[in-house]
Amino acid sequence: MISTNVRGGERDSLIDADLEAVWNEIPLTKDDVSLSYKYLYPVYACGYNWLDSNVESATRLAKRIKEIKNTYLAKGNKCEKVIIVTHSMGGLVARHYSEILNGAENILGIVHGVMPSIGAAATYTRMKAGTEGNGLASHLATTVIGQTGTDSIMEAVGAKILGENAAEMTAVLSQSPGPLQLLPGKEYGMHWLKFQAGNQLCSKPETDPFDDIYTVRGKWWSMCEDHLINPNNVSNNKIQMDKDWESYFLMLTEKVQPFIDELAGKFHKNSYAFYSRSDNYLSYGNVIWRAVSPMVEAKQQMDSLLDARGVTQTDVSNTRDAVGVATYTSGSVNFLSTFKLSQPEEPGDGTVPVRSGNIPRNYLQSCLEVDVGHEPAYKDSDRARDFVLRAIVKITRAVNETSLAYK
Repeated sequence: MISTNVRGGERDSLIDADLEAVWNEIPLTKDDVSLSYKYLYPVYACGYNWLDSNVESATRLAKRIKEIKNTYLAKGNKCEKVIIVTHSMGGLVARHYSEILNGAENILGIVHGVMPSIGAAATYTRMKAGTEGNGLASHLATTVIGQTGTDSIMEAVGAKILGENAAEMTAVLSQSPGPLQLLPGKEYGMHWLKFQAGNQLCSKPETDPFDDIYTVRGKWWSMCEDHLINPNNVSNNKIQMDKDWESYFLMLTEKVQPFIDELAGKFHKNSYAFYSRSDNYLSYGNVIWRAVSPMVEAKQQMDSLLDARGVTQTDVSNTRDAVGVATYTSGSVNFLSTFKLSQPEEPGDGTVPVRSGNIPRNYLQSCLEVDVGHEPAYKDSDRARDFVLRAIVKITRAVNETSLAYK
């Protein structure tokens, strides 16, 4: 995109161009572009294991950047800082490296694409119902089989790979800190997990998502269902289930929650970002469990439903059965209620809702809004690519504060 310094190319075409940024629209000037031609932009990639902790991935990124810099320094060339371009979770990796591992001194600037900056509620739904109908599934299918096809076919193949239901997803995610570090933290806000039955509406979390949702055991709505953690424990041995739950609990409290809490509100000072606001790619902003039968008319009945375990252990898709208690003057009666997981309702990119993709302006130099799916966010949007190119050129101005500045 910018590794060649041929004048008259894409950079020049963006001079004075209006990309209609959400805020702080800052067209390139001739001086911006002229300065960029004085430097080379060799492009490197840094992959990571998305199942592993993003702390480990950030450490790997730190090592990779050090290796790249040393390669040039060993040849007598100057190489002081890098520009990082991220996609999705990669943004969290870059932010952790920059702000927590003190890597900011090695970074000229960062450009984020479709980053779930404060988490994605879809992480909860994947634990409860599997992966279906989202860009991640299609992307993984394309990567594995090496070709593209219709959306429905690619989503189906991707779901097969990632996990079609709660049993398959829980067995993996319950021991994988990386994906769970995408869970909504306190920054996301409260009351995004909702329960609706008749005229009764309840919501969680009330104070902390880890205490109120992620570490809650034994409820039909619990994010992690203890009997699904270990597929080898077919007899549901209680001692084994307790050990498995303890491992999951420790991973959450020692690796997931600290990562989310520590990163909150931390961005490199020279950051740019784009996100999607699309009605074509609705995302989970709120997650709603709606009772399809019977209707609940009293708070006591609703409370009893939320305190119940699932009726069976075979519910692993988007419905759960629970037994509530209705109390009358004549006595109490048990009743069965079936809850169904809602479809996503918030504009976004199919994975990241607007509330998480739209980073507060005090953290960014500029921000662009596009209409695009999560996985192909760079590929499918000319405006996104132009914005990233422009951001790289704008970031280059900070070189004047380094030893690479032309005097």
